[in-house]
Amino acid sequence: MTVPFGTLVPGTNALAARTALPPVVGAAVVLFAVLVLVWVVVAAATVRSALSDVADEIGPARRSVRA
Repeated sequence: MTVPFGTLVPGTNALAARTALPPVVGAAVVLFAVLVLVWVVVAAATVRSALSDVADEIGPARRSVRA
């Protein structure tokens, strides 16, 4: 999903720069904002996952289960 969307945004921005049509410029701005939001969400999830993995590695030792 990110690759097609990541190519749609620059294409829309280029079209907006050439035509300067208000609807196209508006679409370019909205699409760019959505792309940045997706980047932020993915970055936050990546950092959260990395920190969770680190916490699991340095966390307290697990107790063995007695039979």
